[in-house]
Parts: sequence; C-alpha cells; structure tokens
Amino acid sequence: MFGRKKDDSPEEREYQAAKKALANDPVNRGDLGYVDIDSPAGERNLAAQERLNRAEKNRRR
Repeated sequence: MFGRKKDDSPEEREYQAAKKALANDPVNRGDLGYVDIDSPAGERNLAAQERLNRAEKNRRR
C-alpha cells in the first residue's frame, strides 16, 4: 500500500555494495581484535569506509 519506491540507480547499487563490503570487513566485525591503522587489514578497512562515504555522498546528489 505505502511501499517505498525502489531505487535501482547506479549510485544506490554502489552504496549498497559499499555498505555490504564494510559490514563484511573482518576489522569491522571485530574478528581481528585491535588492528593498527597502518597494517594491511587496517588500510583495507579504511578504504572500505572511504568507499562508503563517497557512495553516500554520490547517492544524495
């Protein structure tokens, strides 16, 4: 009845993919405990966060 209009834009798909990638990141899940930001795992997590931030910004435009 009051369903949300489905957004299938490239921006929305990238946002959802970035959100999923960050949620699946082992650093974010806490699987690795403390991780130094300069370690490979820390850098991957930071890249995932930056991807999500860019996707969120592009989604709002």
